[in-house]
Formats: sequence, structure tokens, C-alpha cells
Amino acid sequence: MRHQDLTHHGHAVFHTALVDTVGVAYAGSAAEGSRLTRAAAGPLSPGQSLVLGTADRVSALDAGLLNGVSAHALDYDDTNAIMGGHPSAVLIPAALALAEERGSSAGQVAEAYAAGYEAVIRISRAVGTSHWDNGWHSTPTLGVLGAAATGARLLGLPPQRCATALAIATSSAAGLQANIGTMVKPLHVGRAVREGLFAARLAAQGFTANPRALEEPRGFLDLYSGPGRYELAAAVPGAGDSTLEINRCSNTVKEHECCGSTHSALEAAIALHRKRRFTPEDVERIDIVVDRRCLPHTDRPVLPEPLAGKFSLQYVVARALLEGGIGSAHFEDEAYLSSRIRQLMNRTRVSVAAASWSGDVRVPAEVTVFTVTGGALRQMAEDSPVDPTEVLHPPNLWEKFSECVGRVVGQADVSRVVSVLERFAEFADVRDATRVLEVCQPTAQGRVGSPAAGRGRS
Repeated sequence: MRHQDLTHHGHAVFHTALVDTVGVAYAGSAAEGSRLTRAAAGPLSPGQSLVLGTADRVSALDAGLLNGVSAHALDYDDTNAIMGGHPSAVLIPAALALAEERGSSAGQVAEAYAAGYEAVIRISRAVGTSHWDNGWHSTPTLGVLGAAATGARLLGLPPQRCATALAIATSSAAGLQANIGTMVKPLHVGRAVREGLFAARLAAQGFTANPRALEEPRGFLDLYSGPGRYELAAAVPGAGDSTLEINRCSNTVKEHECCGSTHSALEAAIALHRKRRFTPEDVERIDIVVDRRCLPHTDRPVLPEPLAGKFSLQYVVARALLEGGIGSAHFEDEAYLSSRIRQLMNRTRVSVAAASWSGDVRVPAEVTVFTVTGGALRQMAEDSPVDPTEVLHPPNLWEKFSECVGRVVGQADVSRVVSVLERFAEFADVRDATRVLEVCQPTAQGRVGSPAAGRGRS
């Protein structure tokens, strides 16, 4: 696979993923989970790789861990329907961290992302839905294989050693859905980045592994999907099929800072709010109907902590009905304890659609509000975008990016970062681009300064 093998579609997928992931990682770097991860990691190894949201340069493995956590800390990063997870929160931090260490070009970063994407999507096709149904969090369990492929591509590993990198990574595939709604979910991603890159490095050194670790009995597919519940052939291109997955698939850029499985119900609730301004006293009951794939991790009538609200259909729908939308402040501090919101959550019933709905990006949802006067307002949210170009070129991408980066730096610095990412493909050494991404550490008061001076900024 070479850079020129990426079509216009493929380049658009990569560049959109780069912009979106860097933006949400900036914002996520200030999250409590990101801060605690860094504190617990202890002394970091010095290196060439930038910790996003700071001016610190550390080893690729350390940067991969921290940036992976930051990229997923807000659950605002892109999603992929085939993977059933978040590819770019793993692949972009992996590609950038190792590319900075090696002085790779922007074109090589795009190649590495495409290689990781190929591994993730192909293996996702093989495991199907059984992997998720078994309780695995597919973003890290499949993403670690993608990070290994990304690393192998940047290291220029020959096929046999690339296979070894993937085989090593199978033994680092981890992440339980039981921890969704806590700080562990983004930690899954940071660990997947680090372990995937480490697997590629081990393979480069001549480390050995079973090259059939994916498909052998008691291997990855058997254990993570179940015997007979996967389709190995789906991972292998058919005869004459040389199309890269990045040239035919797309990711979805999130518009809301919460789990993608809640978005359709959330948008239905927003539409209902536009039709009528509700108060808790108006509402007798709320019914939410979603596809079965959305329910296990989003049916959360009780919230033990703020982050759990991002994965609660009851919470996001209640917020949207009363306030017309949802934002970052709704998942912080004690916002989740609002008595008005809890009143509506207690009157909400969540159920599964009688027939399975399908969608290329998300799945639809239906929200019905029954009022105390005997009326009922119903809204169906169709989930797939009508115009496919909106997936490749989201109309709100740069607005979202600027808002996310603006949480960390001033407006002048936002403009500088936007300028660099707009022309990212021009950089022969990715470090020349990431120098502009450096920012000062937050002060003791929690405020962030301007980009650091004297760091060789371009």
C-alpha cells in the first residue's frame, strides 16, 4: 500500500479524522480522567512526541497513551458503524506519536492511518456483531490491532513482521463494556494505542508470536467472538478486490458530546423541544424506542457519576426536552443531580424496537412524550445522513474544532492551529506541524496560557 493508493475519498476520510481527533484531544486533555492518567503514569520518558494540550515532548509510547485517553475522554471523537466503535481516537494518536519520533512526512502519516484503518475494518467485518454482544468494548479490542498495523507501516516492516505485530497485539486486546460510563473507557483507548505501537516495535526487533493468533482455535476470533460466530473470509479481500477500506468507508463526526448510540434519541428530543417548551410538570411519561444494538450500554435510569450521563438515554433526552440541547457542562460536576432532570428520568421508559432497524451511520430512535393533559407528541429521528458528502466533509467540522481547541488556547492560537491542519499534507516532517500545536501547561488556577515560546516554533 502506498500514499498514491488513497483516492480523493480516502484522503478526505484521513484529513477529517485528523482534524476532528486533534480537536477533541485538545479539549479532552483538560478532562479529569486525562489529568489523573498522567499523574498515575509517573515520570514520562523524554522524546519527540507531543502530548496534545501541552508543550511537552515525550516518548511515542507515553504520548500514545496520554493522547489516546484525551482523544476519547469526552466521547466526542468519530465513530464507524462497521467497527461499532471509534477508530480515529486510536489511529490518529498512534500515527502522530510514532511519526514525530521518526520525523515522518504527513503523507506517511496518512499511509499509516490507512493501514490501521484497513486492519480495524477488515477484522471488524470478520467478528461481526457477536464481539460486541459478548460484552467487549470494540474500540480498544479491535483498535489495538489497528494501532499495531499503523506502527508497522511507519516502521516499514516487511509482511512477516507486520503479521507478527498483529499477532502480538491480539494478546493486548482488552476492554469491557462494563466500564463504559467511567474514566476507564478512555483509558481503554490510551492503552490500545500504547500496546499497539509496542507490538509493532517488538516485531521490528525480531520478537516472535504465533502468526495464526487471529484465526487458530483458542485464538483471537474464537475467544472474542465465539467459535462459529465469526467469518474469517470477511477479513480477506476477494479475488481481484484491491480496494482499500479507507477508499470506500467513512466515519461519522459527532455533533453531540455523548455516546453515539444516544444521538438519534437526543435529536428526536431536540425536535420535540422546538415544537413545545416542556416543564417536568407537563410530562406524565416519556417512551424511548431504540434498536437493540443501542440499548445495553445506554439504558441508565440511575447515574452514579457525571460521566455516566453521556451514556444514558434517559438523561440526554430529559436534558434535550427541557433545554433544547446538551453540552459539556451537562456532564460535569453535579449537573447530573438536577432534580428537574431526575423527575423526567424517573418517568422515562426505554424499549427495543420490534424489528431491527438499520442505518449506515447510526440507527434511528423514536421518542414519545405523553402529557398530563392526555396528549402525546411523537418524533422519529432518522439516522443516516441524506448527503454522503456530509460524512466526508462535515459542515460543522472546523467550527467544532475551533470550539474544542478554544477551550485550551486563545483565539489567535486557534487560528494558527487551524492554518497548520488545513495544509497538513504539505509537511515533509510532521514535527514542523506539531510544533504549532504546542501550548503551555495549565496554571495552578486551571487556566491555560499561550503556546510556549522558545520551542523552535515554525
